[in-house]
Amino acid sequence: MLTKTMRIFPVALPGFPARELGQWLLAALRKSAQRQRDLNELRLMSDHQLNDLGIGRGEIPGLMHAPVRPRRERY
Repeated sequence: MLTKTMRIFPVALPGFPARELGQWLLAALRKSAQRQRDLNELRLMSDHQLNDLGIGRGEIPGLMHAPVRPRRERY
């Protein structure tokens, strides 16, 4: 039996409420799931389709783990 001093409370970082931590974790899980779906979709494409997008099959893992940088426009 738990006493008042033994109750378990949600863990939170200092200055970061537990609710925000939960929202951050949920957003991170959703983002991870979306990246996995995107990776699977790219893996199912043919080489011809990937070439139309301007990427090779060997570039797929790097694309999914690299930060997205906007392309510079040519003048």
